[in-house]
Amino acid sequence: MCIKKRCYPGLKGGWLWRALLACFFANGLPAASIRELLAEFETGTTSPAFCAGDLKIGRSKEVSRFQILPQVWQQYTTSQDYVNPTTAWSVAERILRDRRETFRRCTGREWNDRELYLMWNAPGAYAQANFNPKKLSRVVRERAERFANLASRDRANAVKSPSRFDSQAMRPTKPAQPFVLVQK
Repeated sequence: MCIKKRCYPGLKGGWLWRALLACFFANGLPAASIRELLAEFETGTTSPAFCAGDLKIGRSKEVSRFQILPQVWQQYTTSQDYVNPTTAWSVAERILRDRRETFRRCTGREWNDRELYLMWNAPGAYAQANFNPKKLSRVVRERAERFANLASRDRANAVKSPSRFDSQAMRPTKPAQPFVLVQK
């Protein structure tokens, strides 16, 4: 792991690494929400457990619930366990981290939900367009807008319910107020 051109061996996997990853998702959505959003948006997967979405292969041979190109996947891991949700998220998280850093370095700012998806789905085209979404195809812009709308919905619902991917987010239900019949 390198921070400001200084390498810190052994950082990856420890508590500091987890803290850095938490900071990574500071665009208003926690990591679990981004994981959920990408899985749902790319393959319709709404379960944290293995499911049919993990087996989907995209038109360009994308793999996993996050629809990652195999050649990109191989840049981040030697594993070919594309159907394992935990492995897939680990790869996706590292891809997002690198693409976020590229975006920040090139634009000098944080990305929003639409830009997050553009950097996920079409990072080369977006960079070639000088990070101007108006220069991208209508199809790519519309997908990014749908993703941003889904993120807005997710953010609004986050207050109402815990993450469905986070088993520790289960909270006890509030006991119902006792029903009292009042007779007059």
